Amino acid sequence: MPEHFDSLSFHSETAVVTGTTHGLGLAFCDELVHRHIGTLIMGVRNVKRGEEIKANLLEKSKSIAGSSNVVIHVVELQMGDFESVKAFSDLVKAHTRTIDIVLLNAGVGGHDFQITQSGHERIMQVNVYSNALLVLELLPLLEETATLKSRPSRLTWVGSFVQMNHSLVKQPVPGDRPVMEYLDDKLFFDGRSRYQDSKLIGSMVMKQMARRIDKNSVILNEVSPGPVWTNFGAVYPFYLRVLFGIKVFLSSKPNSLSEGTSRYLHAIALVGKESHGSYISDYNIAHVVCILPSIPDVGHESTALSFVGNLTGFVNVSLVYKTTFTRPASLDEVRGSGPWGANIIAAAGGSRQPPARKRGRPRSIRPPSNR
Repeated sequence: MPEHFDSLSFHSETAVVTGTTHGLGLAFCDELVHRHIGTLIMGVRNVKRGEEIKANLLEKSKSIAGSSNVVIHVVELQMGDFESVKAFSDLVKAHTRTIDIVLLNAGVGGHDFQITQSGHERIMQVNVYSNALLVLELLPLLEETATLKSRPSRLTWVGSFVQMNHSLVKQPVPGDRPVMEYLDDKLFFDGRSRYQDSKLIGSMVMKQMARRIDKNSVILNEVSPGPVWTNFGAVYPFYLRVLFGIKVFLSSKPNSLSEGTSRYLHAIALVGKESHGSYISDYNIAHVVCILPSIPDVGHESTALSFVGNLTGFVNVSLVYKTTFTRPASLDEVRGSGPWGANIIAAAGGSRQPPARKRGRPRSIRPPSNR
């Protein structure tokens, strides 16, 4: 465990943590309370369960010197629904005017193919798309807090070492299909590797976003807690849980919950600007290079990279121009580089439809004036 952990305190700070009713998310909330967090906002799927945890944390705080005044908010967050992500972000902004820490801990695995309420394959939406939207929604408040306190705010995306075992080299996305359409197609879903693929793509999205965020304002990094025994694997069939357990036991010693939360603390509070846009493993910045092959006759990298190009198309607009004018920064509709949505993210069925405001009569093009 790195030095300075004993003296680490979050007195008067505000933290937003997702996925907080079980496992590492719950353990991290408990750790924040023990370290005198001022305000804790818990993103939960089950509000009743979240309120029970809140009551337990408040009861514990009474016996912790310096933590008795902690404020805890429980806010519903359904990562499979973009509208819920937006509503969660709005409630966070209503509860607090500052955010010092965001931990994007919510994630899901699974062996079965499921489509979310927003129309995307569940593992990809929960682990990648909704986390990217949360970054966009909460970033302005993180930046304002950094300006107010004259130090960078912290945003940590929880990744995983399993991204090294992705399937996107052996099974690249065909060059003639939009990547999100391909990932939403049940025919090409493989429950044995989709979680690993989602973690790789999430890592790449994080890196792309970090390039567009000033590290002097917000430090964005990714951390792997390593193998930790939690209830995460409960969504997999029994035989796969047995195989995963054997593999983890043989390859490395599983971490305890306290060890996992220590890795979270290290990434979110102890490492500095040098970690911006980086993947952190075993308390070290890991220089991971993942090369994906080019698609023959297409001339660009396959799968995740082409997806990142699409996703960060609107991410880039939102980050670069958000303080200049409101229309390009608006996320009320999907935007692209052409009047009919060229280069936009495809819908679940593969279509690229223009926004409603562009469906009227085509604009006339006036010839240049001779004057």
